[in-house]
Amino acid sequence: MLEEYGVSRCLSRGQGRRVGGKRPPGTETGGMKALLLAGGTGRKMWPYSELRQKCALPVLNTPAVRLLAEDLLALGLEGLAVGLGEHPGSVRNALRGLPDARLRFVDVPRTAGTAAAAWTALSAMSGDPAAEDWLVVYGDMVTARENLAALIERFERERPDVAVLTAELGFEDGRDVIGVKVRDGRLVEVEGHSRDDVRRLCGAFVFSGRTVSALRDNPGIFRHVPVGGMPPSESDIGESLQMLLEEGAEIAGVECVEFFVDLDRPWHLLEANRHALAYRVARTDRDIIPASCRISDGAEIGGRLILGENTVIGNRTVISGTLFAGDHTGITNGPILQGDIFLGRDVKVRDYALLEGGTVCGDRGIYGHGSEFSGVAFDNVYLYHYCEMSGILGSSVDIGAATVCGTLRFDDRETSHIVNGRRETPKHGSNASYIGDYSRTGVNAIIMPGKRIGNHSCVGAGVVVYEDVPSRQIVTVRQELQRGPWGPERYGW
Repeated sequence: MLEEYGVSRCLSRGQGRRVGGKRPPGTETGGMKALLLAGGTGRKMWPYSELRQKCALPVLNTPAVRLLAEDLLALGLEGLAVGLGEHPGSVRNALRGLPDARLRFVDVPRTAGTAAAAWTALSAMSGDPAAEDWLVVYGDMVTARENLAALIERFERERPDVAVLTAELGFEDGRDVIGVKVRDGRLVEVEGHSRDDVRRLCGAFVFSGRTVSALRDNPGIFRHVPVGGMPPSESDIGESLQMLLEEGAEIAGVECVEFFVDLDRPWHLLEANRHALAYRVARTDRDIIPASCRISDGAEIGGRLILGENTVIGNRTVISGTLFAGDHTGITNGPILQGDIFLGRDVKVRDYALLEGGTVCGDRGIYGHGSEFSGVAFDNVYLYHYCEMSGILGSSVDIGAATVCGTLRFDDRETSHIVNGRRETPKHGSNASYIGDYSRTGVNAIIMPGKRIGNHSCVGAGVVVYEDVPSRQIVTVRQELQRGPWGPERYGW
């Protein structure tokens, strides 16, 4: 929770607190209930969705779906249902500990699409979904609570037929998302994979009871696409919205006031963590240093410290940005933390290791002698000795000594990736390395820009990775030896 790290919020955690003499937006929900859809297959997120639901991926070391659930409950909603499909255990585990009285799990169709999944869940929650207003949120959305609060507040203030959250495309290609046209704060068109839209649906919607049947009556295919477009045969909430528009419904378009990221491809996880860290840093207004912490007089501290219990910052440590560090973390013997950094519990950063700004490291990781890392690491990641990595490292990844990854191509271009059989060139994170869970490298491995390594895989010593490595595969190199005579006679003796 942000308050645990000394972060001031402009929104309340309950319904009774007021800010600036006014009730915070979104805290008067009038008994509204929410549905969090967390059941998609997530195949485009490979390798990280192979072993878990993609909405359970970590953002600042907390599953994204938990961050959403905590925000929704904090906004005063009457109840929260979670639609489960692919990898349901990872979602249940991510939400463990939230109040059972306000949380309900519902099984939803796994391949039928978001509209069908939402209608199935709402019908299971209520005998008559049309009798209530519903907030429907995609579980793979990473955003700030202010955006959700603004959506609820707009709906309750104006009482349109539907209110939806929208955002500018940013790094994304409009042909990869559900685009919208907004005029004077109202949606006028929804189009799938548009060539010219500059705004998109974010995945948060408030349906009034009088419009929720549009989810049930979705045709099962996204009909509103550009000429020549080829939509899949599944129901999408975007098509239900366009149906309502053609029937004359009023749909309010609410613009994001804070960051938003859709977790759809691996590089989006880098983007989400970067935005979430910047958001948290901007709201950090004081140091938190428990009495159990030890900070050497020989450390060079150039930013704020938000530390857990028993954290140690040793001699010759250099910290130039805001540091968040969990309990029992040790930063000792000359490491350099170059910018804003987020570390989990029981992390060891030592012996002149270098962490670059924007890096997020999970619990129990080790970043040892001369290692360099930039990106997102899950729990139990080891960079023990002299290696250079940039990208995403899954759970329990072990990087061998002298393993390096390339981040700049010889032609200075971005790397294209094959995602579900389609070639894509992301505008951010294209040249990063993406290593799946429970994988490892041998010494002196080289990973070329933008390559992905699957789960439970091994890259052997001296291997140069020019192509993606599938899950459950080992790649080794066999050296061909050339033998010949040698001795003093070679020097003329």
